[in-house]
Amino acid sequence: GGLDDGMRAWFDQMEPIDGRTINLESADDAYDPARTLSNVEDAIETSEPFAMTYMVGTANVLAIRDLTGDECIPQLFNSTGFPAWGDPTNYPWTIGGLLGYNTEADLWCTYINEEIGEDATVAALFMDNDFGLAYEETVNECDIDLIESVRHDPAAPDVTDEITTLASSNADVVLLGTTGAPCPQSMAAIAQSSWDPTVIMSNTCQGIATYFAPVDPAGDGVLVAATAKEAGELEDEDVMAAREALEAAGLNPDEGSFYTGVIFGHTVEQTLRQAAEMEGGLNRINLMRAVWNADFTNPLGLEGGTYQTDGTNDSFLVEAAQFVRYAPPADGEELGRYEPVGDIINIEGETGTFGG
Repeated sequence: GGLDDGMRAWFDQMEPIDGRTINLESADDAYDPARTLSNVEDAIETSEPFAMTYMVGTANVLAIRDLTGDECIPQLFNSTGFPAWGDPTNYPWTIGGLLGYNTEADLWCTYINEEIGEDATVAALFMDNDFGLAYEETVNECDIDLIESVRHDPAAPDVTDEITTLASSNADVVLLGTTGAPCPQSMAAIAQSSWDPTVIMSNTCQGIATYFAPVDPAGDGVLVAATAKEAGELEDEDVMAAREALEAAGLNPDEGSFYTGVIFGHTVEQTLRQAAEMEGGLNRINLMRAVWNADFTNPLGLEGGTYQTDGTNDSFLVEAAQFVRYAPPADGEELGRYEPVGDIINIEGETGTFGG
């Protein structure tokens, strides 16, 4: 919730594309794949959408991928890093919009070995669904000393028992391959224990207002492989433009996922503009040509990061990240902030295609 409002705020103030404006319609699926399917079926029946975009949840997107593909409806930038979205050979009508979970997990392992030490012991929490298993598979193949690993039920009310199990390992590092409410729950549970590991958390929980502020200062020192600028970077002109668009729509940039919605809105806008410049103008075929031949910079992405694809040679849009460490708000500050740890890691063009 809030991603759609943020995108809508950006679309409503931007210049038309090929003489057209974007009408963004949304429906709540409550993270239930069955409702995702029924919502999309209803949208196709009643609205005949030009495209779908930034749908949340790996299982949810899997529930509708065949349907949108059969209908030749572009399914753009799924808000999930499941690696199977980078498969234009078998699924040419859909693409992912986040850093691949397998790529992110590789970055975790490299960071542990290079920055913490090859002898560091590691524990890990994974959500027990396709989302968490994508992280788990890669971590299990990493050259790290993984001494404890547990899965948690996505529908469980909390992850207290799982964190207690991991804490008993006394590992030097804990990896949180989870998302949503379990992110702040995990940080709070670790902070309340006597365990003091280095915490590395999924970048799906990067948003400070949504995930860190509710449990401050429990997230102090938590590491995230960030892929975009934060809403609190007030010296950045593009961040300020995003904040102004949200405020003009009556939305607080420092609450919920509104700001992330603007990040996503930029990606959609840039892709539509690239498609509109092709012969024939803005249509579904040109839109997918633009998707699989993307070449632009998201102004809210990391400085030095690019959004490029090249069909089956490079099927993943987001391939730049930077580790950042969370610092709780100082006196007089409403929100905490991220402090960069090391340089930007840009592996543009190196992740290939799914299964390749």
